[in-house]
Amino acid sequence: MPTYEYKCPSCDTVKDVSHPMGAKHFEKCKCGTELKKIFSAPNICSKKNTSKTVDRNKKLNDMRTDLRTNYNVHEVAPLGGRTYEQIYHSIKKDGTRVAEDMSRRIEGNRKQQAIKSRIKSAEMSARAPELRKKRQERLAKEKAEKGKINLS
Repeated sequence: MPTYEYKCPSCDTVKDVSHPMGAKHFEKCKCGTELKKIFSAPNICSKKNTSKTVDRNKKLNDMRTDLRTNYNVHEVAPLGGRTYEQIYHSIKKDGTRVAEDMSRRIEGNRKQQAIKSRIKSAEMSARAPELRKKRQERLAKEKAEKGKINLS
C-alpha cells in the first residue's frame, strides 16, 4: 500500500499515512484541523537496487577514479579472467608494471581491430563490382516483372 504525506495547514505537522490509491483520507491533526495531502518524491524500492549493490557500485567508482588519477589507467582490459577488484589491487601492489601490461594489451586489441577493419574493407572493395552487377540484375528483373501484364 502506498504511503502519502499529509500536512496540517495550521500547525505545520507532517504525518505519513498508508492507504489504498484513490481512497479518500479524512484525518484530523492533534490541533483539530483537517490534514491536507502534500506532494513529495515517491519512495521507490527496487530489488536490484539494494544497499549491497549500491555500495559495490560506489566502491567500483572509487577504484576507477583512483586508477585514473593516481596511476593514469583510463581503461581496464581483462587479464586472464580476473575481476576488476583483483586487477585494481594488483595495480596498487605492483604499481605501474600491471598498468603497462594492460596498456600494451589494450593497444594490441586496437591494432587487431584496425587490421580486421582494413581486411574487411579490402574484401568489400574487391567484391564491389560483383555486388553492383547482382544489384543491377535484380533491379532489371524487378522492372521486367512490373512491365508484365498478368492475365490470370
